[in-house]
Amino acid sequence: MKQPDLFGRPDQYGGYTQPVARDTDPDTSHEAAAKITAAGKRDAHAAIVLRLIVANPKSTYLELWAAAGENDKESLGESFTIMRRIAGLESWGKVKRCGRRICRVNGLRMTTWEHVKEQAP
Repeated sequence: MKQPDLFGRPDQYGGYTQPVARDTDPDTSHEAAAKITAAGKRDAHAAIVLRLIVANPKSTYLELWAAAGENDKESLGESFTIMRRIAGLESWGKVKRCGRRICRVNGLRMTTWEHVKEQAP
């Protein structure tokens, strides 16, 4: 039996991972995806985003970016990295959409996110 990682996936071969790049994406996208995954950045970024969502429930990705500290922003690089990692966290069952509302950052209607609490066995 494989040991689960931080996000409850047995490992990259356990069938729980979300593809990082689509089959139709150019080779450069696949190369970049492989690089961030191998370097551990993908899971590190997901851990940051999960922590931000837990601390700031029902926030948009731009509100999460605004709430992030300088170290987290430096690690993530750009606000859209939060959206990319949310997609993985959602597919792993760690976060869920909890509606749409006007974002306090850009004034547009956006999706909000919250942590999915694990149920006791």
